[in-house]
Amino acid sequence: TTKPERYKMPSNGHSQEDISQIYSNMVDRYKVVLDNHGMPKWKGKIYQGFMFDNGAEMKGYQSDNVMPDSYKKLPFVPLNKCTGKKVLDLGSNQGFFSFQAALHGASEVTGVELTKQDVEAAEDIKRITGLDNVNFVNGDLVQYVMESNEHYGLVIFNSVLHQIYPNFAGSEHFLQKLSTMTDYLAFETPLNHPLMNISPATVKSNLEIFFPIVRLLHVYDAYSSGYRANYVCYSNNV
Repeated sequence: TTKPERYKMPSNGHSQEDISQIYSNMVDRYKVVLDNHGMPKWKGKIYQGFMFDNGAEMKGYQSDNVMPDSYKKLPFVPLNKCTGKKVLDLGSNQGFFSFQAALHGASEVTGVELTKQDVEAAEDIKRITGLDNVNFVNGDLVQYVMESNEHYGLVIFNSVLHQIYPNFAGSEHFLQKLSTMTDYLAFETPLNHPLMNISPATVKSNLEIFFPIVRLLHVYDAYSSGYRANYVCYSNNV
């Protein structure tokens, strides 16, 4: 069943003005995050868009100029697998999918993110929503996975692998460990991209080395240089 609160997240008593001010402060912190040309990377907004039940909105990246990409990919993350389970969100950004997992009944959610400003933003949004079973770690996700002894009902891994292991090169030990610590993996990757220039079928074949069932759910035109594809992977634990 679809949960209405996943589209309009809880404002938890905060006014539109409160959220607008929090967002303004958040965007100011991002001014020090620069692109390859030395210019502010996010140009007055954050990456993941958030809409709240009081009508407030935090503007995020919209590849189609209509809907934030965070909401566009939401139907392709198997959040029905979260209920009563621990969830790990790798490369959690501002925490959109971490909070979505909590809204879908996860017992505990951990987001791991390397960028300090993303973690600070996620903590701001945590205070707004009041979703206290979500926690964020400012650190290296590969190190976190390789040192972890936890087991998760779902791991969310959206558009990060290519930045660490271009075209999956050298990812074998990491993916092997990841496959043993989760029941399901929600995986998104760019395609036709300088760091992931392989076909959707080749992506699937690479994932099938570690997960017995891999399904390609969705491909969308995300930006000028390529596409993004959403997969769900079933582990041997299922």
